[in-house]
Amino acid sequence: VNVTCDAGFRYASADRGAPRGGILTCTESCGFDVACQNVQCNTSHLPPGNATAASTLLAFYRDALRINCDAGYVVASGSTTDPLQSSTWYMAACGADGDMDRRDEGCAMSQCRVAQLLYTNWSSTAP
Repeated sequence: VNVTCDAGFRYASADRGAPRGGILTCTESCGFDVACQNVQCNTSHLPPGNATAASTLLAFYRDALRINCDAGYVVASGSTTDPLQSSTWYMAACGADGDMDRRDEGCAMSQCRVAQLLYTNWSSTAP
């Protein structure tokens, strides 16, 4: 039987360079000898500097990895000056092409100033 795997899957392999199609052979037990497998994504660029991965860096199509910025760092694409508008982590998802999204995302040093912390229950004065 000739088959073509859906986007994000490869015939008999997780390698994103493998073909999407092939020939299935019926086994003696009426099953098939191989199947379509989720593409494994390239995660060599993760985690970026000043960050760590929350789990293994092994990701297949439709998986997502949580990337945590180190202490004192926030997600670079967000606000680096407003603590209420910044995040210290982001998710990177494995796409059908075998690439992770948010490839250019990173963590930048927080530029938070004490004077901007208006929403806390404490105050500070400069020395």
